[in-house]
Amino acid sequence: MKSRLLHIVDMQNDFVLPDGKLYVPGAESLIKPANEFLRNAKFDKIIATFDTHYDSTYHKTQEAKEFPPHCLYGTNGWNLAIDVKNYEKVLKTEFDVWAYPPKTIQKALNGFTPENTDVYIMGVASDFCVKYAVLGYMHRGYPVTIIQDLCRGINTQIETVFKNYKNVINMTTATQFQNKR
Repeated sequence: MKSRLLHIVDMQNDFVLPDGKLYVPGAESLIKPANEFLRNAKFDKIIATFDTHYDSTYHKTQEAKEFPPHCLYGTNGWNLAIDVKNYEKVLKTEFDVWAYPPKTIQKALNGFTPENTDVYIMGVASDFCVKYAVLGYMHRGYPVTIIQDLCRGINTQIETVFKNYKNVINMTTATQFQNKR
């Protein structure tokens, strides 16, 4: 039987809460169902990525060209908006968790290979960081299932982001996932 890995993408206060620095419209509605899902779903490993910026260097980043300062390390906006237990924290400074530096995602996946792992993904924002996470797993050969009702986008929702990938990426809902067990 394959291992099940959950990757939670950037479910941080600055994205999820309406007063966050880079609020994703409707993301606050994910908190309650995400917490319920996390209480009931069983995974062999949970990774939570944290968009992480520093006040002194944010202006030099790719994100600074498109977005205001957000998820500054050590602020309340950097913290998770959901209740996750027993997870590995992966800090990232770019949209793409697979980009260099820091390549910490590979360390977090130690022992979890495409052959022995099913990857499940939830989080924000569908049209940026979630998209890069999904594509990164897919390009490395991992079977990917997106928990679509636990994702939100800034401008584009997950179903539209991956409409041309229906043959290679699975979509499910939190309820469907629970009912498969």
